[in-house]
Amino acid sequence: MFRETETESSRLNTLAAKKGTLFNLLVILISKPQIPKSCPVFDIQLVADSTLVEMSFDAELQKLILEYTDRATALLYEILLVFQQGNLGLGSTKFAISWMMSFLQSCPPIITFVASIVKRVVKGLSASFQLLSPGQAVLLYQQFFILKSCLLYSKTLAEYIRSDYREEFRYFIHMPALEKRLPLCYPITQPTTRLFHEVLKLIEQKQCVKC
Repeated sequence: MFRETETESSRLNTLAAKKGTLFNLLVILISKPQIPKSCPVFDIQLVADSTLVEMSFDAELQKLILEYTDRATALLYEILLVFQQGNLGLGSTKFAISWMMSFLQSCPPIITFVASIVKRVVKGLSASFQLLSPGQAVLLYQQFFILKSCLLYSKTLAEYIRSDYREEFRYFIHMPALEKRLPLCYPITQPTTRLFHEVLKLIEQKQCVKC
């Protein structure tokens, strides 16, 4: 996942050539999946049976939605990382991450998507005291990276996160919780800890947005 030292400038050229497709992909990624409504049932016994089936279906559906959100988070992280590398002289500056964030903040679904990321972080750090798996640790890093990008490069999203989730960062998303869940033996632990410190500092700031 650490592509800061290996990403080629051709990736930026690919994004430049297919920016329309990229924008469509971003809108799809941050949009909540559309779930079809079930058909009405009128027989009493069928209603009872269908209720049990529906409860099981709803549980499975919620699991699938969470999995989708995690996959979308990972892909959005990869895209933002490429755009951030545009700021490092690897391609045209018009593909800087600030430009990308200005597009994202113009999409209404981004608010719900950011909210889902914060809620996933809260759940991951406060649901239990079990250690995070390697995959969960990588996802946590990706979530913090996206939140940092929002706080740094989007005034709208930064204000939203600070105003709506300041209490979550005060009582649930804090360093002691992270230390209890993230094993020191993971290579990603130190980068995640540094990134977490940066996010916490940005949460406390009022005027730090670069756009």
